[in-house]
Amino acid sequence: MSRTTLALCAHYFATFAALGVIFPFFPNWLSARRLSGLELSAIVALRPVLGVVGPLVSGLVADRLALRGSMLRLVSVGALAVMSGLAAISAFGIELAFWPLFCLVFAYAVFRSPMLTLADTVALEERASYGALRLWGSLGFMVAALTTGWFVDPEALAGLPIAVAVVLLVALLAALPLPVRAEHMPRPVWQDARRLAAGRVYATFLAVAVIWAAAHGCYNVTISLYLRDLGASPRFIGLCWALATLTEVALLAASGSLLRRVDARTLLVVGLLAGAVRWGLVSAIESLPVLLALQPLHALSFALVWVSAMDFVKRHAPAHILATGQGLFAAAMAGGSGIGILGWGTLYATLGGATVYRAAAVVALVGAMAAASLRSMRQPPS
Repeated sequence: MSRTTLALCAHYFATFAALGVIFPFFPNWLSARRLSGLELSAIVALRPVLGVVGPLVSGLVADRLALRGSMLRLVSVGALAVMSGLAAISAFGIELAFWPLFCLVFAYAVFRSPMLTLADTVALEERASYGALRLWGSLGFMVAALTTGWFVDPEALAGLPIAVAVVLLVALLAALPLPVRAEHMPRPVWQDARRLAAGRVYATFLAVAVIWAAAHGCYNVTISLYLRDLGASPRFIGLCWALATLTEVALLAASGSLLRRVDARTLLVVGLLAGAVRWGLVSAIESLPVLLALQPLHALSFALVWVSAMDFVKRHAPAHILATGQGLFAAAMAGGSGIGILGWGTLYATLGGATVYRAAAVVALVGAMAAASLRSMRQPPS
């Protein structure tokens, strides 16, 4: 295993461990700060909304200057600095109102949003299977989601920010050995990037990414609230997230073999249909044990769609604009997540979880139909 591969595994683990703290518990942390409805959704949506701009800009710059690890280290330092500031403020017992907290999370999102895109670009340029590298991120997420519920009070003022800051420090240290530059020389990329984004196949793929992310956003922003409102403890909530991620890891481990046998466009359809089924079932069920048993569907509704999308990007984006192609995908996904999160949080506060998940099932079904149209389009040469 190469030095770059080891560094990527460690970086993925730590970066997603930070998400494993934030995704399951940050809505509850905000709720404990007396935020709800649109205010809560606005803060949760900052990372995906900033993700519309950050990955695309960083991808263009990374390709234009042929940069890789140096840019990842820069944004990792920024994300760590902002989260450390919030942790320090919280440790002193200072509870921020909506606008100061909004501004801090905004600054964090500016730096955090390009991190995954840049790491994924390095991973796609490695000879190792992308899924075999990315599964370390899922393991980090699973460990953090499970242990946070046991060892950190998700509603305490300082615990959550400190936990995120610690794992972001590890992510920064892991990024240090990554290659500074790409193998290709710096060259103009704007015209090729426009041509890629305007092509019928890639534009349709980006639309699928928006729809999928909008549907999946219901899970990120409301599932912990939904489980809590049904009587689940923080430990049970962490267990639900961990079980979902465990099945995600299993699929990522098998993804290389799967993608050699089945076209990515077909797998996109399967994953989105699985999402529609998953959200439909969640909308109709209030039993906590049954909801726990449904969590393995995450392997299809998230992991299968993700690895299929990454394979699609690698096959359609020329090597010299790979970071840009990945940035376009990340921007589309972030836009869909932002739209979904803003809508789902507000809908949850007014009409409840069952309505949220029924609506998400319909959105996922629309995404599956859009993905199915990709199968009838002629695939351009990679």
